[in-house]
Amino acid sequence: MVANSLEPDSTPNKSKLNRCLICGNNELFIRKDFSQRLGLLIIFIGFTASSIAWFNYWTYTTYLILFGTALLDLVLYSLVGNLLQCYRCHSQSRGLATENHQYFDLEVHERHRQQSARLAELAVTNDQLPEAPKET
Repeated sequence: MVANSLEPDSTPNKSKLNRCLICGNNELFIRKDFSQRLGLLIIFIGFTASSIAWFNYWTYTTYLILFGTALLDLVLYSLVGNLLQCYRCHSQSRGLATENHQYFDLEVHERHRQQSARLAELAVTNDQLPEAPKET
């Protein structure tokens, strides 16, 4: 565990997280605490149902399904809270203050992804090097 990662915040029952509790990285981002699979499933069901309604020439039903799906998405977006996720180790921290962090940044993510790929490639290369003969 990394020392001095949590600091008390002015908000009751919330603490600020300065760095990841797992790997110590200080680059964290905010994202919605919602399952992406469930979100895609809702979109897929709405798309499929509206396509069937459109095929049967139920125009009003088609638009009702599409607007209903959009309304469900809006309600879920407003009700679901945020979480902090680490760029390096992808650990998630819930229930903490997020004011001192930014939303997802593709440039920072790509930097960490490239670093991880280079370290993995280096590890594979080092494992494949022949060992030097031992002197007796």
